Amino acid sequence: MHVWYWLFVFFLGSSAYAVPLEIIYPKPESDSDTRYNYQWELLRQALAITDGDYLIRQADTVMSEERLVRELASNSRRVTIIRDNSSKALDNLLLAIPIPLKKGMLGWRVMLTHQDQQPALRQVETIYDLREYRFGLGQGWADKPILLAAGLKVVEGLRYDGLFQMLMAGNRFELFPRGLGEGVAEYHARKDRYPDMVLEESFVLRYPYVEYFYVNKRNKALAERIELGLNRLIENGTFTAIFDRYFEQSLRLLNLDTRTIIDIKNPFIGQVPYLDQEEYWLPHYLNRKGICDCQ
Repeated sequence: MHVWYWLFVFFLGSSAYAVPLEIIYPKPESDSDTRYNYQWELLRQALAITDGDYLIRQADTVMSEERLVRELASNSRRVTIIRDNSSKALDNLLLAIPIPLKKGMLGWRVMLTHQDQQPALRQVETIYDLREYRFGLGQGWADKPILLAAGLKVVEGLRYDGLFQMLMAGNRFELFPRGLGEGVAEYHARKDRYPDMVLEESFVLRYPYVEYFYVNKRNKALAERIELGLNRLIENGTFTAIFDRYFEQSLRLLNLDTRTIIDIKNPFIGQVPYLDQEEYWLPHYLNRKGICDCQ
């Protein structure tokens, strides 16, 4: 009786001082870099709807996408979760949580460009037409090999904010491809600073490009918790409600039903296990919202 009492007191005391699960996500590149606010809100909601204490915070320093992958793969604890796009290479290094965070929307690309380019761009109908232009991307961005595999020209910039300056300078590249939600938000955030920048209006470049959360391969418990939480958010409607808040207005502004869709392949994509569940994907969302009968 005496032994069991002290064991009970020991474990009760230990649990009182247990360290909560710490989740460290990447720090934005600048104060104006709001690209991933949606993903981190989803993450918080997924954690909140599942059991267990946790702490969530930004990383202490800004890191490139390549460095984020290295830090996470090495389990350095400088970052414990990232968002990135499904690839065979990433699947070998990290543990994917294979819920498509943006319904595959990031593979639908509209272009920021200089207004002087728009008349010529209205004539673009095929991938062959796009090979006449140069595309600007950040250093190490995962879509670079996809565009190169399609025969497109790519120019890299070191800094995210600097890509807008390079685009407007006009001597490095003519097109800055952005995900559907990104393009509208970035245009409105910077149109006063760059009055000659426009959101190209006539086509969408589309390829399979699925964004997931990734954790270290040894962190299976965290991966399972987040996947459970995301599926619960899908089931109770919270996932779509958050998606609506961030992206519905932008999607309606893009006039997708009037744009030419130019499809290219993504030979590098990794696992995509939910393809047969249409509610996870953008065409179902667009059709249900009456935005576009896009297939």
